[in-house]
Amino acid sequence: MSFEADFDSEVTAADGHWIIGVVGSRLLMSEVDQSFLLPHDYLRKAFPVAPQECLYLGRWQNVPCFAFIYSPELEIPPTSGLVSGGLRSRLGMVADELFSLGGRAQQLAHWYEFHRYCGRCGGATQLELHERVLACPHCGALYYPRIAPCVIGIVLREQTCLLAHNANFREGLYSVIAGFIEPGETAEQALVREIREETGIKVERLEYICSQPWPFPSQLMLGFVAHYKSGEIQVDGVEITDANWFPPNALPQVPPPRTISGKLIDVFLQRVGAQG
Repeated sequence: MSFEADFDSEVTAADGHWIIGVVGSRLLMSEVDQSFLLPHDYLRKAFPVAPQECLYLGRWQNVPCFAFIYSPELEIPPTSGLVSGGLRSRLGMVADELFSLGGRAQQLAHWYEFHRYCGRCGGATQLELHERVLACPHCGALYYPRIAPCVIGIVLREQTCLLAHNANFREGLYSVIAGFIEPGETAEQALVREIREETGIKVERLEYICSQPWPFPSQLMLGFVAHYKSGEIQVDGVEITDANWFPPNALPQVPPPRTISGKLIDVFLQRVGAQG
């Protein structure tokens, strides 16, 4: 592995270390190659702006790596050689492990930005030294990094799979069904409910396949294969504008294979091919 997650409050950023700069929901990137993993000495010279906070992430290729969190309103000088860009644009362009590292930096920056002040008393919070938590010294409230669990699943019916077009997708793009887990639900119960609510289809025999961090801003996607039980497709026309059963030789535009939705579609293609 190239990255080793770690927490150490006594490690400080220095030349020779790696930095990921986070500006709101975007990352600082080299104007030349769009890299967001930047050497500390290069960033210090090109962009001598003090970050609001510096968070130690762990070690990338055995070198300490940090997230520098800047104000979302920060303007990047045109002479810096840096631009800001969304992490999503690097999906499929960089190694999965590097993409996950960028996601880790972005998720922790989101956590810091939204818990700089206590939600109970309004006082300023501060980073604790013994673990990754923002603590309120006034009322004692603790704010740990939050991850929202989501389910995502592909439904199989004989030699076809169920794909849907979300109203937020670009024209022609279809994907599998996904949604947030509600309080009191298991992941399996959540997926059964989401598929029924969004398409009218009832499913059974759920199989867990894999998971993927999805830092937009802080989700963990739990991926499943589900099997058709009963029902006819009925979309709500608001969130889901269309859904249909697709055979492997007539798939619409789908997400890239490095996304969890793309991986689930690949599972369908592999199973149909094995059956054929």
